[in-house]
Amino acid sequence: SWTRWRYFCPKFLRQTFVEYAGKSIRHSEWARAFYLAQKAQGKSHQAAVRALAYKWKARAHSECRIDLPAYSTKDWRRNFGQK
Repeated sequence: SWTRWRYFCPKFLRQTFVEYAGKSIRHSEWARAFYLAQKAQGKSHQAAVRALAYKWKARAHSECRIDLPAYSTKDWRRNFGQK
């Protein structure tokens, strides 16, 4: 159940992702774009940062599972312009 998941989740790890996401808004273009898109949808600051933390977690998880080239802001700019 949802309550059980929240109770047993690793809270320190989850908070680490949230704090990292909050700091990444100033240093990562895609993180800033995602955050601003969430704010434009009417999300609160905290909800937008939590959503961004989930995206960072998903990226970290996929990087651990798949051998992909390292993240590059140049590649992100090129791909972002195509969408």
